[in-house]
Amino acid sequence: MCPACWSLVAIVVASVGSAGGLTAFAVKKARAANAVHAQVSESEPQAPATQEETR
Repeated sequence: MCPACWSLVAIVVASVGSAGGLTAFAVKKARAANAVHAQVSESEPQAPATQEETR
């Protein structure tokens, strides 16, 4: 392969790795935020449901 082709391959591989890293970071942050939200919800007392809410 010519040098230009190798450089193109290197750019494509780097961008795919970068996108994968950003996706993993976003998923990690989203899961951490959901876990904190779930802990806060569990610790707060729930008001009893009214008849309208149970319908």
